[in-house]
Amino acid sequence: LRSDNLEFGKRSTGMQQKPSDMWTLPLCSRCHRDQHSSNEKNFWGNQGINPWVLALSLFAASGDPDLAHEVISRQVGRAA
Repeated sequence: LRSDNLEFGKRSTGMQQKPSDMWTLPLCSRCHRDQHSSNEKNFWGNQGINPWVLALSLFAASGDPDLAHEVISRQVGRAA
């Protein structure tokens, strides 16, 4: 995520800055292209996913693949 959301402690990341890995989200290649070719906040809004909650939840689940799978399943389930 490059977009800011200070409610979750995420500052804006400029084009020459790499966001912290804690803000990294997995995407398929099609979604990755779509996300980069549009407004990032609009992309996630269209998916019905709060990317800051998802990123922080996945970061907290680091090292626990079962928990990470459950986090993703719940987020995708809400968006469906």
